Amino acid sequence: MHHSLLLFKLYLCLGKQTITMRITTTLLILLFFSCNLLAQLMPYREGDQWGYANKNGDMVIPAKYDFADFFVNGLAVVNSDGRYIIINETGEQLHNYTNKITLRNVGKNWIELNNDGKRGLMNTQGQPMVTSDFDEVVPLKNGYVVVQKDEKSGLYNSAGEELFPPQYDVLYDYSESYARVETGDKYGYVDEKGKEIIPLQYTNATDYRNGKAVVDIVRRKGLIDKQGETIMPLEYHVINYLNDDLLKVKGDRYWSLYDIDGKEITGFKYDRIYSIEEDRIRSVKNQKYGFLDAEGNEYTDFEYDEVFDFSEGRAQVRKDGLYGYVDQDGNEIIPCRYFKTQPFKDGWGVVKTDDRNEGVIDEAGQEIIPPLYRRINPVVDGVSIFIGPDRFYGLFDADGNVILEETYLHIQPYENGYAVATNKDKKIGLINQQGAETIPSEFEQLIRTENGAIIVSKEGKFGLRDLLGNELAPLEYDKIEELSNGGLLASKEDSKQMMSNTGEIFDKKRTYDDISPINEHFCVVISDGKKGLLNKEGALILYPEYDEIKALPNGCIEVMENGYKSYVSPDGKTNFKD
Repeated sequence: MHHSLLLFKLYLCLGKQTITMRITTTLLILLFFSCNLLAQLMPYREGDQWGYANKNGDMVIPAKYDFADFFVNGLAVVNSDGRYIIINETGEQLHNYTNKITLRNVGKNWIELNNDGKRGLMNTQGQPMVTSDFDEVVPLKNGYVVVQKDEKSGLYNSAGEELFPPQYDVLYDYSESYARVETGDKYGYVDEKGKEIIPLQYTNATDYRNGKAVVDIVRRKGLIDKQGETIMPLEYHVINYLNDDLLKVKGDRYWSLYDIDGKEITGFKYDRIYSIEEDRIRSVKNQKYGFLDAEGNEYTDFEYDEVFDFSEGRAQVRKDGLYGYVDQDGNEIIPCRYFKTQPFKDGWGVVKTDDRNEGVIDEAGQEIIPPLYRRINPVVDGVSIFIGPDRFYGLFDADGNVILEETYLHIQPYENGYAVATNKDKKIGLINQQGAETIPSEFEQLIRTENGAIIVSKEGKFGLRDLLGNELAPLEYDKIEELSNGGLLASKEDSKQMMSNTGEIFDKKRTYDDISPINEHFCVVISDGKKGLLNKEGALILYPEYDEIKALPNGCIEVMENGYKSYVSPDGKTNFKD
């Protein structure tokens, strides 16, 4: 054991607290809270006794316990002479138990105490707030806590006061100070005092939005306000929000627009009402498409076979099998004469005159690029990639000028001003926005990494280049690959080392049989069957002499050797003293 590496070491027989986050499907909320270990005290062992040190390694709570677990929201569990004690960050003993207990984050203000399967809540000062035996406790966005017992849900406020005991099948999160509750397929609402403001009488209900909620009784929908008053009678098949102020409503057959106060705007005369984009609403009347504005005015004649959402003030429309564009005033500013069109983007409208040839027009319908190309892609990083008549790739600038004739077999999309290009001999290189090769097209593989370095391979050997083509590492490695945590792994003659993004081997003296990422900060190394730990910059944290190493949910690393557990903090710092 290399004690200079300062391990957190814990006797396996004492066990370890497991901090577990639960997913409550009845609330449809994914809750995830992790310990900010770098800002809290860490367990510190002196011989067989445990205490706590700060992030600089200075002792804060003396080593006098048989076991010390991680802090959770300012509290931790320690073991002394078989008793489990809750302490705060000053070492003050708050509670004492004879049986094993665990703590778990429940939001920013709460800690769940699991006492032999019985769950209660404490605040971050260690004061018991909810002492009943619950099956589940789940925080809400407003600081309240849902408690569950025997598949029923109750509610406590942020002061730990019971608003109502477990009595509902489901309690949803609050929206506009009201929460939906459900029991036996009936829905109602409670306010933030826990009072049942609207009785459970609906077969379905939505969250409140702009002071209104859509409710349902046996597939007939209506609209209510926060007093439970009916704004729209429960007689409609569909009521959906278009935005905070507009609703689309379906009667027995047709659709109408309504405002949020339940006022009918258009009357029920539309076959369908779709979404709203740029204040225009796609709609269908008498089996023909057109647009409405937010006041319900018909902005176009309903004469089209299909219309699409607006983009940059233009919407594609189809009539008699051909496509054109209308503006936001409803004018067919570009007549329906094209075989196919695409939405406008950055002032370009890509159009097809037949099933083969594409060109580009501006917002007035004037030709920017003649329809002579197999494909024209939108402008990215000031460049448009095209496929020409001969099926090879070239480049336009943002004005539609050819800056690279048909040259490549393929060009990948531009990213940060550069694109991977494959020439007609199937060799790969890198080109800039002017179409010039910064890395020549002579490689079998070219892989861009997240940190900007370029992995290249030629004749079975790998090297590293930068975006300008400068050699960072020569073509002498059997393989270079990017790991999932962003590090680079270089392999040569069955040995592996970590490489920097500038092509340097971090530790030239050591090689390993294998290196694999364990989380975003660390990699596990294997040598002669034993495991060690590197950070992703290649610095050695643990020599390869351990039986098992694994990542914990709180960001720490758990290490196993000869029946003992040890810990490494997320920043690689450790505390240990025999």
